[in-house]
Amino acid sequence: MEALTGQTLAEILSTAPRPLNEIKGELLFLPGQLLLHWMEKGVHHYKLVSSNSVKAAFSHEPIDSGWLKTGIVRWGIGKSGNWVVKFVPPSRHTLSFQDSNSLSIPLPGLVFLGYGFQYYIFCISESSFNPEAEVFTAPLPNVYPDGRICFGSTVPPACTPEEIDSAWKMFITSNFNSHLGSGKSKAYPDDIKAKLSQIVTKKLKHYPIKDLNQYRSNLEQVIEQIIYPRYSW
Repeated sequence: MEALTGQTLAEILSTAPRPLNEIKGELLFLPGQLLLHWMEKGVHHYKLVSSNSVKAAFSHEPIDSGWLKTGIVRWGIGKSGNWVVKFVPPSRHTLSFQDSNSLSIPLPGLVFLGYGFQYYIFCISESSFNPEAEVFTAPLPNVYPDGRICFGSTVPPACTPEEIDSAWKMFITSNFNSHLGSGKSKAYPDDIKAKLSQIVTKKLKHYPIKDLNQYRSNLEQVIEQIIYPRYSW
C-alpha cells in the first residue's frame, strides 16, 4: 500500500465536499441517505445512492429479495439483522385471553415489523398499505407505547422474510393478558380489553379508529425511526 502524500492528506482533512484534486471521489454519509461525490472531466458530480447499491458495488454481488410472501411490503438488512415489514389488511381475528373466553374482533389494517428478534405492531385506518398513512396504536394488550411487542417468556424467531409469518402467528394467536393494556383506547384508557368486549357486545363490523391514539409521525417515519435510528460510525 502506498503512503499518503502530503497533498492527499491535506485534502482528506479539508471540509467536505472536498475539491477532489488528489482524491478521485468520496462517499458522504448524510442523515438517512448517502451522497456520492466525484469529479469527471473537470466537473463535480453528486448523486444520492442507496446503501444496497453501495453494498453491491463493493461486494460485486447482486442483491435480490427473491419472490416475497403475500403481505410483505418491505425488507432489508441492518445492524441487528434482517428487518421485514408485513401488512395485514383489516379483518376479523380471534383473540385469546388468559382470564376469559376468546373474542372475535374486527381489527383495522395492521403493520407488523420485525427487526432481529424484536417485533413491533401498529395500525392504520386504510384498507391497503400506504407508507404515508397516519399511524395509530394497535388496540391490543402486551404492546408497549412505542409499538414493541412483549412476548413474555416466549422467544420469537429471528426475523427473516421466511419467518415473518411464523412470528405473526405466534403473536396473534398467543394468550393475551392485562399487561400493557392502558393507553390504547380513548373510551377505556385503563383497559383495552374493556373496549374489545364492548365491540363484541355491540356486534360492530369495523373497529372505530377514532377511539385509538395517534402517533405524531406517518407510517414511513415511524418505521424508519426503528430501522434507521441514527448513524453511528
